[in-house]
Amino acid sequence: MQATDSKRQGAFYRPELDCLRFFAFLFVFISHAFAIEPDYYTHLGMSPEAALWLSKTVGVGGLGVALFFVLSSYLITELLIREHNRTGKLDIKSFYIRRALRIWPLYFFFLLLVYIVIPQSSIYALQTNYLIAMFLFVGNWACVFLGGMGYSVAGPLWSISVEEQFYLAWPLVISRVGVKYLKHVCIVVIILANLVRIIMEKKGAGFVAFWCSTVTWLDAIAAGALIALLLRGAAPSRSRLQRFLLGGGGIAVWILAARFRHFLVYPDVGSYPLIIIGSVMMLLAMLGSGVRNPFLVYLGRISYGLYVFHVLALAIASLLFVKYSPLHALTGLALTLLMGAISYRWLEEPFLKFKKRFTHVASGPAGSAVTLETAAS
Repeated sequence: MQATDSKRQGAFYRPELDCLRFFAFLFVFISHAFAIEPDYYTHLGMSPEAALWLSKTVGVGGLGVALFFVLSSYLITELLIREHNRTGKLDIKSFYIRRALRIWPLYFFFLLLVYIVIPQSSIYALQTNYLIAMFLFVGNWACVFLGGMGYSVAGPLWSISVEEQFYLAWPLVISRVGVKYLKHVCIVVIILANLVRIIMEKKGAGFVAFWCSTVTWLDAIAAGALIALLLRGAAPSRSRLQRFLLGGGGIAVWILAARFRHFLVYPDVGSYPLIIIGSVMMLLAMLGSGVRNPFLVYLGRISYGLYVFHVLALAIASLLFVKYSPLHALTGLALTLLMGAISYRWLEEPFLKFKKRFTHVASGPAGSAVTLETAAS
């Protein structure tokens, strides 16, 4: 991995990954907008088997979080390698400032908004202990040790803590070991993550402990970094059919892993690697595709806000329509898009303009303050 690597010269921007980011959000939204329990669908008249398949298909939408982790790691690693190749070192301070300017304004605004506006007696509230943990970016560990956040509209933001821990550590790791040995680090991290999952399974750890722990997602982060390292700045060339099969195959792997996980001796030990493989397949399907639909690209750019606001939007929609109904989901999506667009224009974008002062590798469309180095939350 030399500084003369021609494929890593100049700016780095792939609009198709903005589109992928929106689809990752949409997966998560679907898992929250529709029922994930088979009984809901059997009560609608479906057969038990059809209800089970549908509930699992809806439920795997939550795995959009895994896709976010893989995508975020790929992008951050690619940008850091380009900076290292160009300058011979990493400006870690500037990296931290860029991350803070991208994530913190909306993140802290939303947490305070929820904490102040929603009464503590409400199921949608953010309790004080979780607020403190999230302010310290250890919200995911609060979920592991204190239990999940239930129906809190701030619940999905546990993943921001995982992202922030990654952002804190990764440039330090690259500076310490260098790009040359980064593959070895990724392999060790993948092994570590799987060993930890085996221990957790043996100890009887529950769903929340697996889902919210940083360690159980380390191989998702390592997988994204490995893609950046192996592709060396290039994008794979594939036919549309190959990309369709690869992306569709990734979704199929997710669904099958969820549907048949209970047949595994150690369900989480076996299913988590499949989840990550499916996520990698979807990233590779989209990478280099050249998809640049302007509307999807825009939705991808504002996807951080969409992710932050979507549970709040669904909670508001449930005041108007029956929960899990099509009208409930459509209203929730419309409110999410509105909130995300307003947040992006008036809260996030002013801070994004400052990022250029601390950027060494341009990573957004020409003339834009937006970069691909965004929060994959």
